[in-house]
Amino acid sequence: MAARTATSAQLQQMAVNTARQRKNWLIHMHYVRHEYDRCLAIVEEELKDPTVRKQCEYALYIKALIKRQNGEIQESLKLFQDATTINPHNVQNLKQVSCAPSRVPPPSRSPCAHPDRTRPSLATPLRLP
Repeated sequence: MAARTATSAQLQQMAVNTARQRKNWLIHMHYVRHEYDRCLAIVEEELKDPTVRKQCEYALYIKALIKRQNGEIQESLKLFQDATTINPHNVQNLKQVSCAPSRVPPPSRSPCAHPDRTRPSLATPLRLP
């Protein structure tokens, strides 16, 4: 049985993954401590490299959570969608995408919502034939 050896590209990829996992721990630590500014700084540093950005699901997820807490709903939805494209089987990402409002709902068009119309009162007796 031949021994399996890793190529230099595989070793480099393993080193990148290990470094990213170390950053995930740091991102998580700052997030749970509510140190959002420091957490976002680490996430932004992590996402600078476009080749690494395609693999940083956790960093995108945390950044989206922070953006949503700050009221930046559209930006957070885009980040949740980016995280979902990296790992479409992650249930947490899918939940966040499905729960996020994608647009502002249109105004109500029900007849009761119009100010000129009166709403029937429950105290009014019904007349049966």
